[in-house]
Amino acid sequence: MIYRGCPLDGKIPADIVDRVRSSVDIVDIVSEKVKLKRSGANYMGLCPFHSEKTPSFTVSPAKQIFHCFGCGAGGDALEFLIRSENFSFPDAIRRLADRVGIEIPEHGVSQADKAELDAIYTANEVADEYFRDCLKDRKAGEKARQYLESRGMMDAADTFGIGFAPGSWDGMVKALAKAKIKPDISEKAGLTSRKEDGS
Repeated sequence: MIYRGCPLDGKIPADIVDRVRSSVDIVDIVSEKVKLKRSGANYMGLCPFHSEKTPSFTVSPAKQIFHCFGCGAGGDALEFLIRSENFSFPDAIRRLADRVGIEIPEHGVSQADKAELDAIYTANEVADEYFRDCLKDRKAGEKARQYLESRGMMDAADTFGIGFAPGSWDGMVKALAKAKIKPDISEKAGLTSRKEDGS
């Protein structure tokens, strides 16, 4: 998962992002999409991110996170909204801020700047998914998974979006290209850099 709490243009201050995240109740957010049933201290339901007949999707009110033991999806209310509604980060923050009555100041950012920032956020989402997929890959991520399992960190890997970067230099470049992320956007996002010949 990607948390872009310090926006590049400063239009959503980090302290406001933190206020929004701490003000929402994940059970309220998730229950609008998932039928939840109380199970001890947590809630259980059918995962909205993959098909299943037996509930493996859990929501923790105490930790304010969700986690699916079936597909590995996890995060907080913000991540749930981004995944379930396919929102960009700024749109998700604005939606949650409006819900809890927190005003987000706008500083006259142009539509072009907003479009570029949204593209940068999307590029980071693609990179996040690429590294997570590498960790889950049966062969490429095997040693990384073994290491995480030896440290008892596999659940944390799912919840906090830990991934694995394989040895190939162009794996993420190909993933970004497949997602139609322009090279200048991935460069501005800090995900790629140009060769000496400018390519």
